[in-house]
Order: sequence, then structure tokens, then C-alpha cells
Amino acid sequence: MANLGGPFPTPAPEYTEAADILRALRLYHYGTESIPSSEADIDPASVAGYIKNVLDRIDSVEQGVAAISNLTEATNLNDIAETKVFHAIPNITTQQQSALSYPTTTTGILISYVANSTRYQFYQTAASGTAAEIYFRATAYGTSTWSNWGQISKAGHTHNNLYYTINQINAKLDSTIGSATAASKALITDSNGKVTPSSTVTSTQVGYLSGVTSSIQNQINNHDHNDLYHQKTETARVFVQSSQPSSSVAAVGDLWIY
Repeated sequence: MANLGGPFPTPAPEYTEAADILRALRLYHYGTESIPSSEADIDPASVAGYIKNVLDRIDSVEQGVAAISNLTEATNLNDIAETKVFHAIPNITTQQQSALSYPTTTTGILISYVANSTRYQFYQTAASGTAAEIYFRATAYGTSTWSNWGQISKAGHTHNNLYYTINQINAKLDSTIGSATAASKALITDSNGKVTPSSTVTSTQVGYLSGVTSSIQNQINNHDHNDLYHQKTETARVFVQSSQPSSSVAAVGDLWIY
């Protein structure tokens, strides 16, 4: 008996043996000189053996749903240590969720992986009026200590009050700087450093500051009307007295009332 060589060790007759085409083809195809009476008798190293192996693998893929195992009420998800897919128990109660380490009471499938001494689990729920949900967790490397279940976010998903929703944020803004009583009012900070609307200063009044380049109070205090008005330090030019002034006292520009 000879071997054709290569990666597949297919048997064949020796050159020195009598030429028998049928015998040679049987050895090549089945690995035996006679036709096997059942598939179990096919040599795995023969051509027929390789073909059977491929077909068996295809059948396994096509029958994958049937290969999924059903979990029982006695199985804790923490104890699963194999790579496999499982059907969850139906109608999970709140007590079972806690006792059997389920992430939710909604029935689904559990996908379990074991790699590098670490366990990984993914749990997908069946749809129950809403979109299906997916949860995940894993053990610490080389241990059986599980992390908490995490949930993959989806539309409509809430984070257990860890974050504000958009409606809560809008309501918070409306209650502070977006209320009707704050319309056209300037914003200031209160004693707590929070933004709040002014009760008196309007947006129109704030607009009056447009173009101001220095302290307004300083400009008021140091305001000078130049020669538009009579200054207190200047010599009086208006006189009120009981008699007419003499020519030597009166001057051009004076006003005398007597």
C-alpha cells in the first residue's frame, strides 16, 4: 500500500502490485479495497472521508438552532464555563433573575465564550413590545469573578438616572434663564454664583453701554462744559444793586440791574 503524499494522506496501490483500476479507485476514494457498508466504515483520511467531514460541518451550521441547549431553573449563569449558545428559561421571575444571575427578566439567548482562562457572556433578549436588548459581562482574567452586567445603549434606553435626559435639561434651563419672567432681562450671577435674570436691568438698558470705552462714573465726575457755561471761578459779570454804577466801574459785557 502506498500513499499519494501531500497534505492529505490518501492511500493507493504500490506500483509493483497488479494493475486493478477498481481496487485503486476504491483505495483512493474510500481508503479500503472494498466499498464500505456504512459511513462509519469510511477512512477519515480518504477522499470520501474528507467529503463526509465537510458535509457534516455544513449540516452542523445549518442545524445550529437545534444545537442550542436549553437552560434550566437549576443553572446559574455564573457557573457556565464552556463556549456554547443557550436558550434562557422562559418567563424569568424577579427572584430567578437575582438567584440565577440573569441581567433581565426578559427571555432570550445566552452566548458564552471561554478564551485565555477568561469567560465572556452576551445575553440578547427577545423583543417584548420594544426593540431587543443586549447585555454583556466577563470575568477577571484567569478567575471566575464576574463583572456586573452592562447594557448596550439603544434608542429610548435610560441609564438608571446616572444622566439627565434632554427633557430634564430643558426643564432645568427653563426654570432658571429660560422662563417668561426673564424675557428681555440682563443675566447676572447670584450669591451662589449661578446665572439668574435681573429683576430690573433690561436688555435695552444694557444696550446703552454700546460704544463706552472707559468708566462712566469718572466721565460724569470729570465732565467739563468748556465755555458753554459761566464757571464759578470766573469774575461776576452780572450785578444787582440799588443805584446806577459809575462809568469807571462798568465794563463792556456787564449786566447791571438797579
